[in-house]
Parts: sequence; structure tokens; C-alpha cells
Amino acid sequence: MIFKKTNESISTDFLFQSKGTFGDKTTKTNWENLFANVQRLQVLNPKSKFYGINWDDPEITQKGKIRYDACISIQNNTEIKTEFSTKTIFGGKYLCFLYKGNYQNLGLVYNHIFRGWIIKMDYELRDEPIFEQYINNKEITPTEDLLTEIFIPIK
Repeated sequence: MIFKKTNESISTDFLFQSKGTFGDKTTKTNWENLFANVQRLQVLNPKSKFYGINWDDPEITQKGKIRYDACISIQNNTEIKTEFSTKTIFGGKYLCFLYKGNYQNLGLVYNHIFRGWIIKMDYELRDEPIFEQYINNKEITPTEDLLTEIFIPIK
């Protein structure tokens, strides 16, 4: 499913940034640490949303230097004192794709998006990072049913 969407800015309350190879042990460890800490603080709620911010293109960025932010938006308007960073995902126009399946195939999905849509349809990208929203919980959802919404910032 593909659609254009104009988002308002999203504030994320907890952030772990990893540097490495996307999907490697560092990324997994950062998500595990992030979850452990938000559970310790007891701030997860039904409105919480989960995001991944991709700062670099793994096709052109040296392995071990790829930056990825694991983020959780708590959305309860409670001020939380924590050692975690916060980040705002800026609003604006996005080309959105809904992907169903294993996170390990996201690289192929991105190749299809850029080769099959962005270039062919002549979209102009904004100077903002691509981000993903993870719709369902990978701990209780079969791998083939995982839903990921991919947001590509466009002008």
C-alpha cells in the first residue's frame, strides 16, 4: 500500500542511537535496552508508538558507520526524568509504504521503493531522515505478519 501523507511533528521520548551495520547485534541490543528501561520506568501504554530512524544509506555508507535511532513515543504528556535523549521527527509531506513481513527483508523493500517509485516517479526528497513505524509487536506477532510503515520525506 502506498500513499502520500502529511504528518505533524512527532516527539519521541526515549532514544538509543546505534552505529554499526543495520540489523546487527548492536541494533538488537539497543532495542532490548530501550525496552528494559521503559518497562523499569513503567511508562509504556496503549498509545506508545515505536520508531526507527535511518540516518544513513547502507548501500553507500561504510559498514560499521551506519547510524540508526531506536525510538519510543510514550504519548502520555507526563514529564519523565531520564538519561535518554529525546528527538523530534519533523512533520511535512511523506511518501508512505506499508510493508508486511520480516524486518530482515527491509533492505529489499527500500531498493524497490527507490528504484521502482522514487526515481521513476521523479519525487524530490527532503533533507530529513527516513523513518519507520513498527505497527505490531514482534514478540507476539508471527514474522510474516509484522507491519512496518516506511516514511520517505518528499518535497
